[in-house]
Amino acid sequence: MKFMKNMYLMASLALFILAGCSNDRYEGPDVPGTKATIWANINCTQTRTNNTEWTIHDQIGVTVGSGDPRSTNIPYEYSGTDGQPFNRISEKELYIKSQIDIPVTAYYPYSGAEGLDPEEIEINTQDQTAANQSKIDYMFAQTTASRTNPNISLLFFHKMSNLIFNFESEDPDANIGNLTYTLSGITIKGTFNTSTGEIFPEEATGEVSTQPTLNTTSSLFLIPQTKENIELEIAVGSVYYITTIENLNLKSGFAHTYKITLKNLNEAPYITISKGTISPWEPGEGGEIEAPEYKPGNDPIIEVPEWSGSENTNIETSPTE
Repeated sequence: MKFMKNMYLMASLALFILAGCSNDRYEGPDVPGTKATIWANINCTQTRTNNTEWTIHDQIGVTVGSGDPRSTNIPYEYSGTDGQPFNRISEKELYIKSQIDIPVTAYYPYSGAEGLDPEEIEINTQDQTAANQSKIDYMFAQTTASRTNPNISLLFFHKMSNLIFNFESEDPDANIGNLTYTLSGITIKGTFNTSTGEIFPEEATGEVSTQPTLNTTSSLFLIPQTKENIELEIAVGSVYYITTIENLNLKSGFAHTYKITLKNLNEAPYITISKGTISPWEPGEGGEIEAPEYKPGNDPIIEVPEWSGSENTNIETSPTE
């Protein structure tokens, strides 16, 4: 009988040891794991369009592994000091329990509820005011973490496309500070998958218009897309310019910069759009087009050849009489 008891004891001890060796994720109540520290940077931070870096109250959502509400869609906020980790918003801390590397994903801006799987965010790019642009600058990061590597360093990448127009006048004395413009025929709505970083455009198209500003540089955050026959209308006071961009290829994470020169020839103004130096994000396609002045009831006939990749091409149109 004593021999049998010893056998049962040895068997139980062996099972306990095997269970401890095979369990990579410890979930016991006595040792919660290693406390995580969240660090976050933006790819090419110095060239972020709206801000040169994170701004106070910027919030990100962090998910470690999957299935545990205590590490799902956890909100963190920029501390306000460069070189410092992000602050945990709620009182509960994020702990890493896994002995091996497990996936970590994060997205900006924060949405949803803590402890619940982050949902897709509905995108609408019609509001391009400075206050709203930071809200549609969707970004995503992914890495790994473990109990021995709890310092989570996140590198965020822009997922939208950035379209930048730099306006200037051929006449140095002309005032173009009250300039506005409208892009028509582009995709303005879609969804942002906060778990994968993917952006899915809707089929319907619309237009994006800007408000008058004294700044002659305009930046738009747009859904990545490839579109044909995009209408660009520019208004400077009572003078209107209009043209058709036959091909517009906006890539995720790329910035597409154009210099737009407003010209006057024989009292028939027209514009020149040329590719400029691209500094934010990654360089994207460009090109050059020209268009005559547009007057209601006098629709111009515009012939614009196809753009050729990222090359600087000249596209001519004749001013209206």
